[in-house]
Amino acid sequence: VAVLLAMTRETSTLRMTPLAVSSRLRSAGTALGAGVEAHLDTAHHRAEGCVCPFWRRRFTDSIEGAQQVLRWVQARHKSLPIDQPPLPMCRADKACHLALEDVAGVLKDDFAVRRANINGRLSREIFDDDCLFDGPDPDMPVRGVHKYCSAISGLFDRPSSACVLVGEPVVDKVEGTVVCHWRLSGRLRLPWRPAFKPYLGFTTYHVDPASGLVCAAVEQWSISAVTAFASVLVPFAVQHVAEAPDVHTVEEWLSVWVLMRDHVPKHLRHLSA
Repeated sequence: VAVLLAMTRETSTLRMTPLAVSSRLRSAGTALGAGVEAHLDTAHHRAEGCVCPFWRRRFTDSIEGAQQVLRWVQARHKSLPIDQPPLPMCRADKACHLALEDVAGVLKDDFAVRRANINGRLSREIFDDDCLFDGPDPDMPVRGVHKYCSAISGLFDRPSSACVLVGEPVVDKVEGTVVCHWRLSGRLRLPWRPAFKPYLGFTTYHVDPASGLVCAAVEQWSISAVTAFASVLVPFAVQHVAEAPDVHTVEEWLSVWVLMRDHVPKHLRHLSA
């Protein structure tokens, strides 16, 4: 709001193109976020100088909590005009024109080895830089692999969270897709580390036939976005919604999915025949 008010005071803003306005918003938003972070750093430094150990602990705990909330908000609301801190890439070069089976192998390692869906360290060499990420999350879609990875890196509490790949990725050469089935559980990266209700999901990775890079990644969840967020904010209100149990095969995953969603995903209809 402060950024928008500041911009509307300048009549020149009315003559700016949409691209220029977006750039201006992002620059102002980044400066605002950096300014708040700088004030919190200063407050933390002053709190450490408090003579009384009792109040020093309380002051520093409160400020650190505020810093975590700020970083989580920046990560959670990916559409905010605030640049995220850069993450190191897995590898710099793009791996173009891989066979779908090879793309599936890299995605499998992202789940099983790199825990990329928790820490944000996707194997970017197989993703187009402008890859579109979509799903039930109301803050999606998000365009850009860097923005998506930066957001994910600050969303979950890493020691207590897991996104477990279930079975092998499903490759469809006709559609040019790779589908990964998963179960997500854990806690959010907020000061009080709230738990969320475990749920199942699958992500369909669309591969551009011209480049061989993943150009879109679309998620589906076994629960609604409202239920997912309510399980964090007001868990008692969604006690009637069952948690997704541990599953180890795609067949087990499908059985639970049908119970929770009452339909069979198109790419798994052959298993229910």
